[in-house]
Amino acid sequence: MKNFFADRLFDTFDIKKNGVIEFDEFVRSLSVFHPDAPESDKIEFMFRLYDLKHNGFIERDELKEMVLALLREMNVDLADDAVDGILNKTILDADLNGDGKIDLEEWKTFGDHSSVSKLRDTYDSPESGSNSISRASTV
Repeated sequence: MKNFFADRLFDTFDIKKNGVIEFDEFVRSLSVFHPDAPESDKIEFMFRLYDLKHNGFIERDELKEMVLALLREMNVDLADDAVDGILNKTILDADLNGDGKIDLEEWKTFGDHSSVSKLRDTYDSPESGSNSISRASTV
């Protein structure tokens, strides 16, 4: 069974794009997770993680794929309209020049780039209502 995040991390760590994570790539990539790593390095790493097409932009379909993968990892099942709401709000907030995609500079301006905490904050708020989110069955 393939793991979307493992594949994305591998692809992001494989800086030379040769299908192998060499030691220098491994060390360089892991350094971004150090608490003292510059925030700009962390933001750029997250941007590369979300830029599935490697075209320098995060487009709606890439954002959707990442959001759905995060929800699956968290064992959360949201209605399609709730997912669309997350996508619409993210694009509205992050796409500063209105071209329908998010570039690195817009991503940097966007603010907190932890999708998991953004989702949690959004759906744990009192305004979201108790039926906005449901745990997927593990059976």
